[in-house]
Amino acid sequence: MTTTRSRRAAGALGAAVALTLAGAPVHAGAATTVKFWIFDNPPMVTVTKQLAAQYEHLHPGVKIDISVLPNVSYAQKYTVALGTRTGPDALLMSNSDIATMANDGAIAPVDPGAFGYASQRQLVRAWMPGSLKGLTWKHRVYGIPMEFDTFSLFINTQDFRAIGLNPATQYPRTWAQVEQDGKRLAVWKDGKLVREGFDWPYFNAGWELLVWYPILHQFGGHVLTANHQRAAVNSAAGVKALDVWVNMIRKYKTGSPAFGVSTPTDPNQAFIENKQAMWITGPWAIPTITKGTPAYSHYEVVPFPQADPAHPVTILYSWNWVVNAHAPNQAAAWRFIDFLSRHEVQWLKTCGYIQPRLGWYNTAVAKDFPFLSVFRHDQSHGIYMFNSLQGQQITTDLGNALAAALDQGVPPRTALHQAAQAIDRALAQGR
Repeated sequence: MTTTRSRRAAGALGAAVALTLAGAPVHAGAATTVKFWIFDNPPMVTVTKQLAAQYEHLHPGVKIDISVLPNVSYAQKYTVALGTRTGPDALLMSNSDIATMANDGAIAPVDPGAFGYASQRQLVRAWMPGSLKGLTWKHRVYGIPMEFDTFSLFINTQDFRAIGLNPATQYPRTWAQVEQDGKRLAVWKDGKLVREGFDWPYFNAGWELLVWYPILHQFGGHVLTANHQRAAVNSAAGVKALDVWVNMIRKYKTGSPAFGVSTPTDPNQAFIENKQAMWITGPWAIPTITKGTPAYSHYEVVPFPQADPAHPVTILYSWNWVVNAHAPNQAAAWRFIDFLSRHEVQWLKTCGYIQPRLGWYNTAVAKDFPFLSVFRHDQSHGIYMFNSLQGQQITTDLGNALAAALDQGVPPRTALHQAAQAIDRALAQGR
C-alpha cells in the first residue's frame, strides 16, 4: 500500500503530538490498574511485557496487569467474559469478532483523543489505507491492529532447483501452476508421503478460510449477497474455488491432511524442516526461520497465487487491541494501546508483526526485514473477510463444506449448497 508524502508528514506530526502526551507522567495520586488479556505467543508476550514495564516507568501511577491465556481457549474466554460484562480493561481480539462484539456493545469505539487526534477521521488517516476497515462497524472504529497481516507463498528454493525450476523467475503465479509444481515437488516413497509439494492449513475453519476466502473472490464469488441477507457462496465461482481446494490434494496429490508435521502452535514447522516445498503463511513466520533451521538458507517469499494475476485478490486479517465497553479504566487502556502502537519497529523485528500506523516503513529495521516488499504488495490487494453478526457460525459452516469436499469426497457443488442452506438458517435466526 502506498501513501503520499503529505499524508506521511501529517501522520508524523500527529504522532509527535500524541507521543508527547503519552510520555507525560500520570499524577502521583491517580493510581490506576489496567487489566490486559493476551494469548500465548512467546515473542509477542515478551514484547508486550517489555513495553508494559516501560510504560509503567513513564507513568508511575499506572500498573499494567497482564494475563496470558492459552491459545486454544482464548477467543472463547473473552467471548464469555465480555458477554457477561466482566473481563479485562483491554485485550487482544481477532478482526472476525469485531462486528459481533461492537454490535453487542461489548467493546468501546476507539478514543481518537487518546492517540492525539481530534477526530476519528484524523486517526484513520494516520494508519495505512484500508487497514482499519475490517475493524469498523456502523462507521465507527473499534480496534487498533497489533498485527496487520496478509498471506504470501513461501517456497523452498533448493527444492525448486532440484526439479529444474529457477525460483527467482519460475515460481508459480497461478493456482494451476501451484498444482503442477506441487505435484512435481511432492516426494512419495513406497506409497508414503515424505515431502509435500504444497498443502493447505487444516488447523481450524477460521485458518482455512483465510486462504480459501481470497480464492473465492479471485473467481468473482462471495460468501454473502450484497445486502448480507442470503448466502451466495454456492455460485459457479464458489464451485471453481472449491475445485482448486479439492483438486490440489485429491487430483494432483501435492500434499495430504494426514501429513501431521505442523500444528496450530507450530504452523510453519513442516516448511522449516524442509518437509514442505511450498507453504502459505504470513510475515510473522519470518522470525521462526532462524539461523540453524533447515530452511534458513534456501527460501524465498513470493506473492499469493491467483486465479488471474492481472486481477489479484489477497487476504487481510488482524489481531487487535480493543477496550472493554464496561471496564472502569477505558481512558487509561486506550492511552496504553496508543503507546503499544508506537513501537512498530520493535514489533516487526521481534515478532514479524506489520503494524499499519504510518511512519515506520522507511526505518532501517523495516528496510532490512526479509521480503517486506512482497508482504506490502499482497497487503495492497487485500480484503478483510465478511463482517457479519453470524460470522462465527458462517465460518463453521464454510469449514464444514471444505472438509466435506476434501475429506469425504462430497462434490463441491453439493458441499456448498449444504453450506448455503446452513448459512441462510443462521442469517434468518439473527434477523
